[in-house]
Amino acid sequence: MYTIVDDVKLPCRVTHKKDSVGKVVLFDDLLNSEHYAEKDLKIIFKVFYREQADEFLNARIIELGCSNNKSNPCREYSEVFGFFDSQQLSEIFRRNVFVDRMNFLQAFNKALDEFLQIARRDSFYPSTREKMETLEFFRKRLLSRLVGIMFRHKINRISNDMIVVVNRFRKEYFFNLSKYVKGFICKKFEDYDLARLYANEYRISIAFRNHEFIENETVIINQSNNEIILKPKAETVSLFKQKMRDSLDYLAQGPGRSLGLINLFTSTNDIRDINEIVNSDWFSGIVTFKSEFLYAAKGTTSSIEELTSFYVKLLETVGSKEIFINIPDFRPENPVDIIEGEYTDLETYMKFNTVFNDNISAIAHASSNTGKVVNIVVPMIRLKDEMNSWKDNIIDIFSYLDSPIPLIGMMVETETTFEYFEDFKLHDFAIIGMDNLIDELMDNYDRYSDIDFEDFMLELGSDLRELHQHYRAHLSKTRHIVSGHCLKNPKILLRLMRSGFREFSIPVDHMPVSGEAVKFYADTRGNYIGVAAERKGKRLLKMQMDAEKEQKEKEEEEEKQEELRKIEERKKKYNIN
Repeated sequence: MYTIVDDVKLPCRVTHKKDSVGKVVLFDDLLNSEHYAEKDLKIIFKVFYREQADEFLNARIIELGCSNNKSNPCREYSEVFGFFDSQQLSEIFRRNVFVDRMNFLQAFNKALDEFLQIARRDSFYPSTREKMETLEFFRKRLLSRLVGIMFRHKINRISNDMIVVVNRFRKEYFFNLSKYVKGFICKKFEDYDLARLYANEYRISIAFRNHEFIENETVIINQSNNEIILKPKAETVSLFKQKMRDSLDYLAQGPGRSLGLINLFTSTNDIRDINEIVNSDWFSGIVTFKSEFLYAAKGTTSSIEELTSFYVKLLETVGSKEIFINIPDFRPENPVDIIEGEYTDLETYMKFNTVFNDNISAIAHASSNTGKVVNIVVPMIRLKDEMNSWKDNIIDIFSYLDSPIPLIGMMVETETTFEYFEDFKLHDFAIIGMDNLIDELMDNYDRYSDIDFEDFMLELGSDLRELHQHYRAHLSKTRHIVSGHCLKNPKILLRLMRSGFREFSIPVDHMPVSGEAVKFYADTRGNYIGVAAERKGKRLLKMQMDAEKEQKEKEEEEEKQEELRKIEERKKKYNIN
């Protein structure tokens, strides 16, 4: 039991149920350049032009690979690239920063607008609507890159736990996020759903509150009370830090006994805190690694070399643990600029085949380089023929690259796959994605809700039992793993275990509660098995005694019949009637 002493408390809205303690770091993406040292401005410019080159390199890959896609935002890349690479544009941009002391975003926007006015007299000016749309797309992309560069320039030089105060939420903050960032405080309330998604997926508290916070002062985000504790007393800081240490200790030690037939996994999308998973004996591995965040936070794709390097590091870090890697699960609620508004399906695959094929190829290269066989998961299947096409494409790429062929499974997370599961047979395993199923099928809840047990069982319970029986019996015991935030409810988890499910992927932050539920099940199952074994032993002993008695009676009967046969033979021999 943790008792909080009185401190200065600021009501707020918190997006993720995780406490955070750290020193305030103020980041303002609209800060004028006069607040930067000269050397810092030069570093930011150097990184910007390196990332601008990366942006256009990736755009070139997309343009070539998606040439038949009319919605390709990079379709006029060849005509627009030289425009941004102009020395004149660079000089105007630098003047706005170093001389006029504008902030970077304002300076870049004004430089581009000024250069457009100059270019109107030149045939090089992007005159068509398509060219202008591509130009504006790259304006947006480069401004996004600038924000990320400025953010990481400040944050990556700090090596203590911090809570970053920002004007508004931006997903760019999460690209290559420092492990020392423990939380965010956003002054403006905008896209709450997107912020909640990133908070939960990256396991970071994001609080919304407009207040003048002070640099380097310690603050606490207290999720249970939806409040920010300002200038907390030493006792309060100690209590919260001890609470977080207890949680980490639990992750390392587990529930304190063998889980028997139960396998526990967790999901992630980053490497920064993956050691909590791989160093624990009671985690079986990662289900799933959500590769879409490699694109969503960056806003674009990466080269095969960059992706391969990342996956090699991921597989080496995972070591002997199992890992299931998602095909990127693109969707409008987690937008990626290059394929914004699309869902992952075969149509999207055909439009952006280079993006998907590069990702699969990078996983194949990493598998070969590390000697680790992976499992590939296909998300958002809705049509029964889709799985076969995805499977063929994945196997073709792995075979071509002479990489170990992975097991290929599907996410059961759409209404179609959940209710018509008999139609979907071409997969090696299944991940039952409760988060998306709850979003689709339960009107009064979403994936992050505290779901009532009775409501869950009423709406999903019978279908889950049928699905389990299908995979257990009809498909030669096809492996199936239940995944989702709803498993934080111990009643739901216990019921699924008692219904026969044996493998679960549970978000790390829910493990202390869920782990105890699994331990309870293992303990009570052990007792039940002991009683059952005793009863079975008694039944076997009785059966053995009955069999021995029956055998003895049979032998006595055979002896009796043999004596009668001999008597009859003697009677015949001596003509005795």
